[in-house]
Amino acid sequence: MHTLTQFMLQHGYLIVFAGVLAEQLGLTSREAEVLLWISRGKQNRQMSKILRISPRTVNKHVEQIFKKLDVDNRASATAIAVSTLKG
Repeated sequence: MHTLTQFMLQHGYLIVFAGVLAEQLGLTSREAEVLLWISRGKQNRQMSKILRISPRTVNKHVEQIFKKLDVDNRASATAIAVSTLKG
């Protein structure tokens, strides 16, 4: 498992942050998790390895995130995620 994922899981951050994003932004838990990795600068192929899902599945999650957040790029999605988590 990826070291950052291990750290975050050990400290509960990933679950908490994903939960906040899912609740506040109307995302599924997996979409929220993908959004967290987008905000950390990960590309789809990297996320597929971290999350142990296919790159195509990651791409579909990214498409849904963009649609739900009404954005068309990763920078805009990241800005919304950071703003949401800052509260």
